[in-house]
Amino acid sequence: ESYNQGQGLKMARFEVLPDTAEKYYLCLKEENGSFIDITSDVEAEKGKTGKYCLFSKVYNQKSDWYAGFPYIDLLYPGVTQKFISVTMTGYEKIAGNEFGKTIPGTFTDEPQIKSPGGIRWTPDLFEVFREKWNYDLLTQLPSLYEEVGDWKKIRHNYTQTLLQLFIDRWAKPWYKFCEEKNL
Repeated sequence: ESYNQGQGLKMARFEVLPDTAEKYYLCLKEENGSFIDITSDVEAEKGKTGKYCLFSKVYNQKSDWYAGFPYIDLLYPGVTQKFISVTMTGYEKIAGNEFGKTIPGTFTDEPQIKSPGGIRWTPDLFEVFREKWNYDLLTQLPSLYEEVGDWKKIRHNYTQTLLQLFIDRWAKPWYKFCEEKNL
């Protein structure tokens, strides 16, 4: 679940909406300097001219570095708890009584949230963003690629949202576990 829903959004611009538009995850159309979501209306728009921004999902690729799996989405809810459950349970079976004593800490390889292409995305990003900033990121996505609209504000708010998701969904649960285990 953490890697098969996409971790990035890649934008492509079109002057004519292509016949394959329904294959894209999101379809935006520029009207009077703003973008509107036409994802559910692409059939009616096909073949029309205009300024279109189409977004496809991008996925982390399988890697031998991750035992033949793609890198997980650390922003996806529950991933850290699952990681702790799977990994640390095994460690505790072997050395649990020594956590915080002989074993003063743990190590995990560089947790990261980089995008496999385009901008970083996770399934509930738009909801979390709207909750935090009180406006819709979805119709502002072109501002993350180009200097359009209030791009400085949008990029700031987007980056702050990603940072807070990383803290809330990775750092805090990991910190809590380590504190409970005296690590």
